[in-house]
Order: sequence, then C-alpha cells, then structure tokens
Amino acid sequence: MKSRSKYVAMMALALTMVSCGDSDKDEPAPVPPVEPTMTSTRLNVTVLNYSPAPGQFVNEIPEYETGDTYESMNRKATESLCNGDMISLGAWGGSVTIKLPQSLPNVESKADFRVVGNAVYANDASNAIRIGSPEPGIVMVMRDENGNGVPDDIWYELRGNQHVNAIANYQVTYHRPTADATDNQYIAWSATNGDNGYINRTIEHQQDYFPMWLDAVETMTFTGRRLPDNGVFNTETNKFDLSCYDGYADSHPNNVEASCLDIDNAVNSAGVKVSLASIDFIKVYTGVLQANGPLGECSTEVAAIEQITYK
Repeated sequence: MKSRSKYVAMMALALTMVSCGDSDKDEPAPVPPVEPTMTSTRLNVTVLNYSPAPGQFVNEIPEYETGDTYESMNRKATESLCNGDMISLGAWGGSVTIKLPQSLPNVESKADFRVVGNAVYANDASNAIRIGSPEPGIVMVMRDENGNGVPDDIWYELRGNQHVNAIANYQVTYHRPTADATDNQYIAWSATNGDNGYINRTIEHQQDYFPMWLDAVETMTFTGRRLPDNGVFNTETNKFDLSCYDGYADSHPNNVEASCLDIDNAVNSAGVKVSLASIDFIKVYTGVLQANGPLGECSTEVAAIEQITYK
C-alpha cells in the first residue's frame, strides 16, 4: 500500500509538472505596444480673406483675370486649397484666413494638422542643419467661442522655434510701384521702426506684383511678428542657403513629421501658453521679410489644410 501511494503521488506530481509546462508554453508572448499610425486628410476649407502682400507669384497663383474682385479672388483661393493647388501669400505679412469645415480637435501631445506648402530639402541638408527652399509662415488659430461662424474671437499664435527671436508688433507698408520703377527697386517698403527696402522683380516673373484686384489702393500695411532672416548667401556655391524653422507653415517638406503642427503650442499675445480643445479658423502669414537675390522675396505658399488623425 505504501508503495502504491508513493506511485500515485509521483504520477500526480508528474502530471502537475506537465500541466504547468504546457501552460507556460501556450501562454502568448507579450505584445509590444503599437505606435499610432498617423494619417492626413485634406479638408474642404473656405477662404474668408485672401490678402497677399506684393510678391513674385501674386496675380499668378491664383491667377488674376480682368474683372476679378476681392470676393472672386477669395473664391479662387478657396478652390485652390480644396484642390491642393498652391496660393502665394507674397512678401512678409501677406496672409490667408481660413474657415474649417468643422471644429478640428486638439489631440493631446500630438500633431493635429498640416499647412501644406512647397518646401523641399537641399541634397546636402543634414539633420543638424536643414536647408532647402523653406519660406516660413506664421500660423495663427482661433476657436469660434461665440459660435457665430466668423473669426471675431481671439487669435493665438502657434509658437515655433523662432518665437523668442522674432520682432513683435512689426508693421510694414508697401507702396504701389511707380511707372519708372526698376526691377531692382520695384516695390518700396517701409517699417515703423525705420527699416526700409524693396521687393525686387525677378527675371522669371515680370507681371505686376501688387494685387491687381486692388486697383484703387496705393499702399498696403501689415502688422505681425517678423521672424529672423533664414537666408544666408553661400560664397562657395554662390547661392542662398535657406534654413528650415520648426513650427511654421511651408518650412519643411510635406512628407516629414516636422511639417505637422500642434495646437498645444498655442500662445496668447503675451506669449503665455493657452489650452484649446479645438479650433475653427486658421490664419497663415509670411513670417520672413527678406530678398534672396535671384530667388526673389521670401513668400509663404499654401496648398491645403490637412487634418492629422491616429489609428
């Protein structure tokens, strides 16, 4: 009996060991967390105010046609952005104000949207110093707090990496060119702090640079934040090297994450961070006031607004 009891006990232990071994073997391996997949969708936006400063692509994208008005140019700009076609904001201060088709939510700690531009990296651009064809545009956002569907609430700037280096409350007036204006001194501009200069006319673009639908206007004045010049003349290549700024429109290629923008970076006029659950309006304006030789003036281009979503 004693021997039989010992045998039964040994068999039970063996079965227990096999059972435990099978359980360990059948238990699924830990699954690593899946990173969210980021996708972007072009939005059917409405342009409420297309107000470019003078520039080499103004009157070309979108194209001005005889008889066009402020209202018809807004419609053309709307059509362009909905189709993914480029519009130019001209020199510093030129802007476009956009109404979103519905409130765009703020995804916490993640990028929320992209302002599609036409920036590219140069072949020799490195991760340390990104150069190429950036023309940084400052991005403002607004929530429709009063629910009336018009942008009459408070604008907040998305703070980029040049925010602290920019000149706040900068104001520039552009003057319609005279009949005898030369290409090198085509459109004169003057700032309230005493700065002044010219928007040069390039060989490739010889059309009028002053918005032609504003035929009764002799001057245009813009106010905003002026970013530091991002163009440096390279004596070795005899070309301008344009540095990419982070947190701005048209400053990185559209296929890189650096081109995405985060509503979490919104700040008020005093530079204090604000919390926005969503936004309803976007305003983009050219942030750099610089002439880059034969490249012409820095002019932000916009082709679409894309919402970023995660799976």
